[in-house]
Order: sequence, then structure tokens, then C-alpha cells
Amino acid sequence: MTASDLAEKLSRRLNVPRKDAQVLVREFFSAIVLECLSVPRLELRGFGTFSAVRRRPRPGQDFQSGKRILVPDRLALKFKPGKELLSRLNSPRS
Repeated sequence: MTASDLAEKLSRRLNVPRKDAQVLVREFFSAIVLECLSVPRLELRGFGTFSAVRRRPRPGQDFQSGKRILVPDRLALKFKPGKELLSRLNSPRS
């Protein structure tokens, strides 16, 4: 599902214009990104937790030249689903 698909579903479900739903989806994701940049852990109750984790430098390979390189350290975003989301995902569907 893309952000556009999500906006379309919200538009139909909330009975709002598609443009308004697109703005809502865009702003929602922007707020999550900004919050993840400013705090080490973001919890959305019932949905899950986003947390920043540092990936250590590691050896790698440049596929074009075949040379060994060192992949630098970086921050990555980790997501852990909440209990409510997991239980809904694992419940039998009818």
C-alpha cells in the first residue's frame, strides 16, 4: 500500500475530499519523521514503537570495482509492533 492508496481509503472512509486525505497522510508521516529525529523512542500505543538504533561500521564490497570498503556507521529506524497490532494480525480472519 502506498501513501496515495492510504489517502484514498481515508477519503472514502471519512467522507472527505481526496486532497484533504492526502494532506492528512503527508502531515501524519511528517510528524512521525520529525518526532523520530528529536527523540530516541516514539511510542504509538496499540500500534508500536519506533526507535533509533546505531548501526556499527562494517566491512563491505564495492560491487563495481570489487574493492573492499568500510560501510560507515549510521542511524537506522527500528519498529516493534505493539501487543494490540500483533494480536489483530495473528487473530483468525473470517
